Amino acid sequence: MMSSTNWQQHRPWIDWLLQPSRLSVVRLSSDLCGALVCFGLFPLAAANQLGLKTVWVSAGCLLAAWLWLSRLLIQMWRHHHERQSQWLLLSNPEATSGFSQQFRQLLPHGELVALTQSQTTKEQIATNPETSDPIHQAGPIHNLLNLQQRPWSGIILDPQLELAETHQECLMEMRLSGIPVYRFSEFYETFWSKLPSRVLWRNWFTLSDGFQLQRSNPLWWVKRMSDVVVAVMLSVLLAPLMLLATIAIKLNSPGPIFYSQIRTGLNQQPFRVYKFRSMYQDAESRGAQWAKKRDPRITPVGNFLRMTRIDELPQIWNVLRGDMSLIGPRPERPEFDEKLAAVIPYYYLRYRVKPGITGWAQVMYPYGASVEDAYEKLSYDLYYMKNYSLGLELQIFLKTIKVVVLGKGR
Repeated sequence: MMSSTNWQQHRPWIDWLLQPSRLSVVRLSSDLCGALVCFGLFPLAAANQLGLKTVWVSAGCLLAAWLWLSRLLIQMWRHHHERQSQWLLLSNPEATSGFSQQFRQLLPHGELVALTQSQTTKEQIATNPETSDPIHQAGPIHNLLNLQQRPWSGIILDPQLELAETHQECLMEMRLSGIPVYRFSEFYETFWSKLPSRVLWRNWFTLSDGFQLQRSNPLWWVKRMSDVVVAVMLSVLLAPLMLLATIAIKLNSPGPIFYSQIRTGLNQQPFRVYKFRSMYQDAESRGAQWAKKRDPRITPVGNFLRMTRIDELPQIWNVLRGDMSLIGPRPERPEFDEKLAAVIPYYYLRYRVKPGITGWAQVMYPYGASVEDAYEKLSYDLYYMKNYSLGLELQIFLKTIKVVVLGKGR
């Protein structure tokens, strides 16, 4: 086993490796190693004149055992490290409680120590039901000097916090000693792959890197060309499926096959989006409203179309027209946009890029029907806009396939 001293020395890079995005790479690398080992059985079997059926069965069993054992070991390693992790939060009192609730979901076995500008004494502000380790407050900011030598996994800093020069020097020393320091936005971006608009401010957008998906950027043209090519391929490959959907809709309930709505598009310009009809005719005679679980307006066939997202396929036409992209923030109805923009900071920034059939918010967050759900989805949309890359597009595409196969659509 690794000694306590060595563990503390290696903690920063272990924390770096255990970030969700990198942990996925660790799992994928492990899976690829297992697959390579299994493929290595084939030349070995040929040399020993074993039957092909025997090799396939042996390779399948070995790969299944490898996948199960590797995931178990990674999970055990992660939980063991979480119990050793210690995070220091420097924030205003009002931000501490809300952040600690989300932190507990991310690292249920970790410890979060909070220093605030409040003069309250050390007290427990939240207790994890799965562990006896408290998430607690350790008093006012000036206690930072007493906690400087602890082996912190990282420091989370509220950018709105006003720090004295001595505390700034202390943080600088801790940072230069190898302890990572995250602003709220950086921590959310790194560990949750989202950017909540409530922890951002105008200067952050001005000075932040990323946000490169403009028409003047070559990536914009690469994305547009890939949209057209993939949309044409999908329209051909999925034509039989769309024909079956057409027949099922017509047999299930009276009314048109397709349904169209006005949605908000690029630069807040309205456009008409097309979908397979999944609700009974005149379902919105009382006005626009969010869909909900077990919505009585949805037909039996429509429920299946929504779960598998087949109802979205006619939007391929919107992609070919240039109204939408295959991947991007989901376009919302103007009636909802006005209400959401009034209560969610920077809401309309999501329309600085083309809306998409699927997106980072759709694969990372379940279907929502409330203002808070819309806020969470905007957090993922902003992350996508800031960190756009072809690799992220591929990740969204693969996650969308998983959602469709498992029937996790709304």
